[in-house]
Amino acid sequence: QKYSSPDSVTLEPSEFVLELESIPYQISVEFTPPLTISKLSGEEYFCVFTNEDKNIEIKSIIDDNNYCSVTEVISKLDDISLSTTFGVFNNRTNVQFITVDEEYIFYNCSSVSKCSECVMTNGVCGWCQLDFTCTGDNSTCTGGSDNWLTILNDETYLDTCPLLVPNSPVTDYTQPVDVKKNL
Repeated sequence: QKYSSPDSVTLEPSEFVLELESIPYQISVEFTPPLTISKLSGEEYFCVFTNEDKNIEIKSIIDDNNYCSVTEVISKLDDISLSTTFGVFNNRTNVQFITVDEEYIFYNCSSVSKCSECVMTNGVCGWCQLDFTCTGDNSTCTGGSDNWLTILNDETYLDTCPLLVPNSPVTDYTQPVDVKKNL
């Protein structure tokens, strides 16, 4: 069997934003240098996504075009984001022979309904201020990207999200009889 070990793995897209991708949900896995494999009958290579905090480990076959499905990972996305580690597993040797150091993050921006939660994704998700929705695609906002709010640099959601500020308290609620006053 011919085999060359890759030095690195690149995933495309570099982070998965549900609103920007289309069905079937999949990612491309590129090996550098290219992985040369002669597979035995029944032998497969799998993408492995793991999140230990949520006790998630999902394996998906890498197809002949170097794509793997992430539909099952997305089904576990019950919050705005899910951070995972990525690895490649071989079912013949039963070994995960590649683990990527950086986290691979899945985003479901539309899962939140508050601007303050939406904009805390380092520019991935943004708040459509005229639609009152969170999205990863600013072109879907009414009025376009000018109405898409996201946190940049050292801002906080208080700097970014629209807030209602109460008026100064009114202490006198009385009005004399027969006196007209503009409000």
